[in-house]
Amino acid sequence: MTEPNRTEPKRNPLARGDDPFTSAPPLVCACGNECRKCHVDVDGTQACFDRFAQVLGTLGNLQDRGLFVAVSGPSSSGKTSLINRCADLAARVLDKAGARVMPVPLTGIGQGPGVTADERAFMVAERLRTKVEGNQSVFDPEVYQAPRSYGTGRSLYPEDFTRAVSDAVRDGAVLIVRTPRTDRAIEVQHYWSGTSRKLLIFAETTLRDLPGVPDQPQDEARPLHLRVGLLNPGDAAEFARTRIDVPGRGQDFPDLDVDAVERLFGGSQLFPIGAIQTLLYNVYAHYSSNPWPAGNVIRLADLEHHIQRQYTRHGPAGREG
Repeated sequence: MTEPNRTEPKRNPLARGDDPFTSAPPLVCACGNECRKCHVDVDGTQACFDRFAQVLGTLGNLQDRGLFVAVSGPSSSGKTSLINRCADLAARVLDKAGARVMPVPLTGIGQGPGVTADERAFMVAERLRTKVEGNQSVFDPEVYQAPRSYGTGRSLYPEDFTRAVSDAVRDGAVLIVRTPRTDRAIEVQHYWSGTSRKLLIFAETTLRDLPGVPDQPQDEARPLHLRVGLLNPGDAAEFARTRIDVPGRGQDFPDLDVDAVERLFGGSQLFPIGAIQTLLYNVYAHYSSNPWPAGNVIRLADLEHHIQRQYTRHGPAGREG
């Protein structure tokens, strides 16, 4: 069997639509999250999403009680994708409830070396204020009661600044805040402690246990801890099947033996979904510029050969060797 004759360029089914050189996250959907088959239920992500939707539904438009969502899991387990999905749902639900929604992404704050957990939490709180104070329909600067810079308010905690922002958010408005990912429990605790009315705060962490975050609502905030994990049996096959079962399979890109992916990854609890995503993206990137495998199907031997080639090239530490 020969490779199909084609006039269009070969493509990578795992490429992000707006950037063919970046792999798409596991959870993507063009249906506004209404179509479950567009999402891959791995590592408990669907159960986490359903739980978030249920809790959000009990809080109305967040005018009486804010919501703090901590998403925990190992690296590449789908935390960012889950937050993307939850934040999109929240924006639509809150808008339908009549709230003026303002997304405030703060994920890139304080990523430099040597920044402590306290310092980054202060930086996040200050950047939150600077981002919202220019939006007069959402923020009332006359109500804001904290110093304008944490450098002049060192006797305060980061959460004091965040709560001051919450107090200054106008009635009917809601901020959807996304904090930087962190592996520091005290930093997550700062974000939780700053959660108050009119705030929905997402925190992404590799920590499984969060001793500073309670299980029950306190005062004007409701905590929610969502945990995603590693692969369960069948997850690898489900992910691979969903990624390649799109128009062009076998024509614009080689077919894939889905059972081979399950045999390679499905029997181990050591792999997050990101490991499979990265492997398949790299495999299809290889075949987009090289002859297709025998029978135009990527099989177990092809996957193992690609892994061995990457291992030999980069070594176990991921460096050239």
